[in-house]
Amino acid sequence: MNGTVLKPGEEEAVAWRQWLKDAKGMADSSMLRYTRIMNLWLGWCMDRGIDPLRATEPDCAAFVARKHHQTGLARSAAIKELEAVVLRSYYKFLRRRKKMEDDPTEDLITPKVRKQFKPKIPEEHWMIFWNSADLSQRHRFQMAMLYFYGLRIDELLNLRNEQISPTIINLGHTKGNKPRQIPWVVMIEMLNARLPHLLPDPHSLYSLINSIRTDGREHPCPWTYPDAARRWLNKAYLNRGLPYYAPHDHRRSAVTNILDAGMSVQNAALVFGHDDINTTDGYNDNNAETIIRWWRAEKEGRN
Repeated sequence: MNGTVLKPGEEEAVAWRQWLKDAKGMADSSMLRYTRIMNLWLGWCMDRGIDPLRATEPDCAAFVARKHHQTGLARSAAIKELEAVVLRSYYKFLRRRKKMEDDPTEDLITPKVRKQFKPKIPEEHWMIFWNSADLSQRHRFQMAMLYFYGLRIDELLNLRNEQISPTIINLGHTKGNKPRQIPWVVMIEMLNARLPHLLPDPHSLYSLINSIRTDGREHPCPWTYPDAARRWLNKAYLNRGLPYYAPHDHRRSAVTNILDAGMSVQNAALVFGHDDINTTDGYNDNNAETIIRWWRAEKEGRN
């Protein structure tokens, strides 16, 4: 590589990252996290004179268990688990390609992380934001893509106008390398029928998406990088006296709302690109209020 001296294990890490992208279809944001952790691991090994291709389980355990380099405090269980996931992926890749005989992560034990699903964005907060008169058309469009359709931030940044048809948003192969299509018109109709308070004027959303998809621009999203999106959201919510909600909080709300509106868990898993239907079902936070709302809609539909 133009005379650049590679760290031990770095050449294999390059091949591993390429495999993650090509074979696994890993999203750019995930790839950045995996790359950062792998660079930390290779640097940690080099500082201690450890060849990553001859690393042992105690080496991996010591890396994962290390304390924060600035504060000296223990790091969270979630971060330790993510680092273990990255190391396991890397060494399984090396074993499959006969680069190593033994997998040093095979018996690696990390703190168990209990996955908890956060509740959706409070509807009163969302309505304050959505009804803001100072939202530009393009910013309103991107917020609709996040909140009503649950696009991941990478999907939104890479979205092109040609992917939006009169009835479907065709995202192609996204996370997990699976094709994903969003029936955006039908979802407007479902939300309007069951959750009309979220869409008091459904025609305006329909017109907004149609105007954006036909305005001649290649990319409808004004953001370029995920951090730019997060900074804009932080400022936008702060300016309205609201707490910050991350891009994925909007996706969580989209899944919860469409389940509340009557879409089956199986169909929602397809729409939102979940590999595991239990992931979709975990967003289902229906309570007495939503059950009452559902039953009233059912009664009105029968009359």
